[in-house]
Amino acid sequence: MLTKIFKNNYDIINILIALIPISYALGNLILSLNTLLIVVIGIFLFKFEVFATKRKILNYLIYFFFFYIIFVTIFNNIDSISENELYKKHIIKSFLYLRYLLLFLVVAKLTETGNFNVKYLFFTSAFMSLFLAIDIIVQYSFGQDLFGIVSVDEIRRAGFFGDEFIAGGYLQIFSFFLIFSSVLFSKNRKIFVLTFLLSSILLLSSIILTGNRMPLMLFLMGLVLFAFLERRFRKHIITLSFIFLVISAVLINNYKPAKNFVKLYYTHSYEIVFTSMDLFNNKIDYEVKSHHLKTFNAGIDLWKQKKVFGSGLKSFRINCEFDFNKLCNTHPHNYYIELLLDVGLVGTFSMILIFLIPIVSFIKNNYISYNKNLFERITVLPFFLTTFAYAFPIKSSGSFFTTTVSTFIFLFLAILINSEKIKLNKN
Repeated sequence: MLTKIFKNNYDIINILIALIPISYALGNLILSLNTLLIVVIGIFLFKFEVFATKRKILNYLIYFFFFYIIFVTIFNNIDSISENELYKKHIIKSFLYLRYLLLFLVVAKLTETGNFNVKYLFFTSAFMSLFLAIDIIVQYSFGQDLFGIVSVDEIRRAGFFGDEFIAGGYLQIFSFFLIFSSVLFSKNRKIFVLTFLLSSILLLSSIILTGNRMPLMLFLMGLVLFAFLERRFRKHIITLSFIFLVISAVLINNYKPAKNFVKLYYTHSYEIVFTSMDLFNNKIDYEVKSHHLKTFNAGIDLWKQKKVFGSGLKSFRINCEFDFNKLCNTHPHNYYIELLLDVGLVGTFSMILIFLIPIVSFIKNNYISYNKNLFERITVLPFFLTTFAYAFPIKSSGSFFTTTVSTFIFLFLAILINSEKIKLNKN
């Protein structure tokens, strides 16, 4: 009976995917449990078919990447297990990381077979983005959010995330579901433009108030990329750019923490852009100010020791040593530096191809072949814009191998690679 229900109804797995934005807000444990349920039910639904796909090149790359992580981690850690408990834990984690391979395969099969209902995820993502954006603005305006949470930081606000300052990143991941949310109930272009402008202004304001610099940059980059792809909306992006400048000017002139924030952001960004290469090549004899740049430098220096094959999963926390212009942390705060360090040029190049194949495929299917109309393209654009933001190399970031980052990277890649099969009006 249970088998019959599962075989004829994909709503359970679609609902679980739709719950991911809520799971993320509730914490890594809930997100991990949600991912596990998706994997278990997906394998129950598709059985061995989950390992068969039409995208053979991408599939081979995905398999290689995940099993290479295990191989290189074992190779670099097995002889040191007795020295530090972390070596053993990292080997175990390299095997546990396979859950994201299974997540990718399950969701890819769901979309490939035409059984992914994009409405569910679209709705929850848009709702959670709207709720958090309003919550942050309320917290800024009244000193506490809708749940009575007071911000513990003068500059940054996190809304219902409390003292965990990840609200900007959360909004950046799910923002375009809200911006394009009118496609859920209307195909009227005027309604779309109005929803687009109002939600963009709301999100822009709230991301600025979070004080999270990189999510703001990636959000603006997403809007610019959208304007580049959809030329008819360029004038609206210009309008938003003007509004952004006005909002920024008002905040900088009337809010001292915002002025200090912008000054610090400019100083550190300038230093990262114009001094990083000299620092990485040991051509700087003075102390740089940016903590991120010092962390990048420590990661690059470690990578030079094992350039081709890497040092294994989460090697930065074990091997990093504090030194002049070098800071240590749990990870090097850049996806590509972390990949280079952990899986070397071999693993990094494979991951770049894993990003590129779905991105190029999406652009070809939607903007070269023109097989879809405007609203059909907009339905899948959030997955493309978010994946592009994850793939963007020049940024500070969390760890590539964390629960949150890995979940969204491989979830969105699985959807994006089969975006031509996604229909908004699916029952």
